[in-house]
This record gives sequence, structure tokens and C-alpha cells, in this order.
Amino acid sequence: PWAVTPVGKHTFAGVPLEIQGATILWGQRNADRGQKYPETVIDVPVQQKFETLYILHCVFFEAAKGEPSFDIVLNNEGGMTQTDTILNGEDSKDWWVNDPNEMLGPTGKRSTLAWKGTGKANGRDQDVRFCLTAIDNKHPERLVTTIDLVSSKKQAAGVILAITLGKAGLLKPEDPADKPAEKAAEKPVAPSQSKVSSPKVKLLASP
Repeated sequence: PWAVTPVGKHTFAGVPLEIQGATILWGQRNADRGQKYPETVIDVPVQQKFETLYILHCVFFEAAKGEPSFDIVLNNEGGMTQTDTILNGEDSKDWWVNDPNEMLGPTGKRSTLAWKGTGKANGRDQDVRFCLTAIDNKHPERLVTTIDLVSSKKQAAGVILAITLGKAGLLKPEDPADKPAEKAAEKPVAPSQSKVSSPKVKLLASP
């Protein structure tokens, strides 16, 4: 889906984001096909206090609803951690829309369909989507030093496109059906331009 991925600065569902590429974590179905992505991406630098982490993501090969895809670990100053799990169906969906009759977005209250466009697969149009999840920081008064992204080592591979740190309550679900789908670029993005070692992390100013 990378040719149509909206790289750069955008606001989806009320949340400012900056997409620089994608980080893909290990998934069983990918490993079975010889696509072995890292099990962890650790020590993504933060050094900030914040109320909510907003993560733009999807999965590579969707699994059963409720099956975990990956964990987001907040590492606080002093050694304390907070772990939240992204669940298939409730928080995340396959980047390809494989069934035109399926519910496009996730079902969980903290997550929403953030963006939908049209890419190419085997020479035909293929709808692409990304989801957005708001994860509340249970201790906003504490400094978060780093973030870890950890595969659940299940069927689906987690795909992380952007992370924004900011105030609580920014997420305002929108109906992407109200907006025209973006079309794939004539020239596909090269693989070296579509992946980065870790997602962009930025702190928002208070709205």
C-alpha cells in the first residue's frame, strides 16, 4: 500500500500526525512466507510528559478479532513501565480492505478508522486503510523516557506509521466516507523510502 500512503504532516480524526514511513513487527503469517520482521523496536526516544499517546497503525494479515498484535510499552523515569496491547478488530484492521461489505474501522472505543485510500494490488484497485488508537498515560505526571514496540508473536504483524504525544481528548472519529479516497501515485514508492527504523514521536502543544 505504500504508493498511496499519505507521507508527511496530516491531521486524522482530530490528531496531528507526521508519517515518515512504517515500522513492521514480527507476525507468524509473514514469517511463514519468509518475511521476518523484528520482534521488538526498543528505546524509541521520548523524554516527555504527556497525557495520551496516539498511534497510527494497521496489521499485515489480519487475525481473529481480539487476538493481540503488538504491545506499546511506556518506560518511565525510575524504571516503571506501562504496557498496552493493540488487538485485532478492536483496535486495528488489515491494511487491505478485503471484503467490501465488512466494517471498515475497528470496534473499540479508543480506536477509529483514521484514513482510507485506493492503492494497487496485482494491477487492480485495492482499498487501503489505517487506524488510530488513543492510549491514556496512567501517570502523566511522570517523565516517559522511551517507548518500546513489541510483537505479540501471533498471526498478525503490527504496522506502525506514526506516533503523536499530546493532551487527552484529541481523538474525534470522522467518517472517511465523507471524504474522497486518495488514489495511488503513478510511480510506486521505493521500499527504501517506505520504511524507517522507528516511528516519528513528537509532543503536541496544548490545543
